[in-house]
Amino acid sequence: MQSNWERVRSNWPPSGRARNRGLDEIKEQTCEFFAENDIHPLAFSHFGIALWDTADSLATLRELLGWEWQPTTRSFIESSGVHVTRGDFEGAELELIQPEKPGFLLDALRQHGEHLNHISYEVADITDCHDTLTANGIPSLFGIRQGSHGEVAFFAPKVLEPLYLELWADPDA
Repeated sequence: MQSNWERVRSNWPPSGRARNRGLDEIKEQTCEFFAENDIHPLAFSHFGIALWDTADSLATLRELLGWEWQPTTRSFIESSGVHVTRGDFEGAELELIQPEKPGFLLDALRQHGEHLNHISYEVADITDCHDTLTANGIPSLFGIRQGSHGEVAFFAPKVLEPLYLELWADPDA
């Protein structure tokens, strides 16, 4: 029987080479990547999905699941030009991201359509993790910036390609 997470993944799959990977496999590869780069995340946070229209995607999600998922937060991130809808989904967070302005998310949507865009982990020290990964040759997309849930940094490790890796730190921790 297909899990609810796999139903989400089947409708919004990763693009490119990652298309045939399951979510558990993606998480496993990410953990191996962390071990190789001496990064020690506090916890898995969420999967982020790039989409054209949040309302349409919430309706699709309701059809896929047979029940209505209730997001807990909705915000607009001015610096990134994206609407972010977040909430608990079976013990982890699901993040739906709708771009309003040109940027890497809108470019990704134009290239791949709606898709699983990134996997996110919480870290204790975003600056230390950012510095470690960039020193190890892992491309940082924008440096450290403000996200919908704290300071974030996005990376493009080859092992996850074309998915992005998001690390974030709670500013109140």
